[in-house]
Amino acid sequence: MTDYRRLLTAVVLWGATAMTAAALPDCLPACAAADLRDIDLRSADLQAANLSGADLSGALLVNADLSHANLIDANLEGASLTGATLRNAILRDANLAGADLIGANLADADLRRANLTGADLRAASLIAAIARRATLHMADLRSAALIGADFSDANLHGAALQGAALNETDLSGTNLTNVSLEGAHGCDSRTRPRPRLPDC
Repeated sequence: MTDYRRLLTAVVLWGATAMTAAALPDCLPACAAADLRDIDLRSADLQAANLSGADLSGALLVNADLSHANLIDANLEGASLTGATLRNAILRDANLAGADLIGANLADADLRRANLTGADLRAASLIAAIARRATLHMADLRSAALIGADFSDANLHGAALQGAALNETDLSGTNLTNVSLEGAHGCDSRTRPRPRLPDC
């Protein structure tokens, strides 16, 4: 009976391992222009992966590690990236419209010209990120850390920035029309025009 139970446990564990391995695309680490729609890559190690031009729309990337990944022109529309690490990731011209990035780490990420329309970036870290000319129309950045980030000439029309940290954030030329800034802090942000920060 004991041997049977051990065998059954081994089979179950082997099956779980096989299923996990099968979930990873064969093209890794180079998946440029790959069709990865709705793929489940939760907690996957995708460090330095080449995903440029890949279609990751609707993908599950919760807690995935995409540090230093190449995501230039990638489609991440509606993807779930809660708690994901995208530190130093290259996301130039990427589509992250409607993506869930709650608590994600985007420190030092390159988000130039990226589309983050309606993205949920609550409590995300964008410290020292470069988001020049990015579109964050109606994005949710409540309690996000934008310290030292470059959002110059970006479009934040209607974005929510309540409680966000804006110390040394470059907002020169940024569209701040209808932006909510209640409780935001960082009076030394470089802006044109300068937003009215409640604690200044």
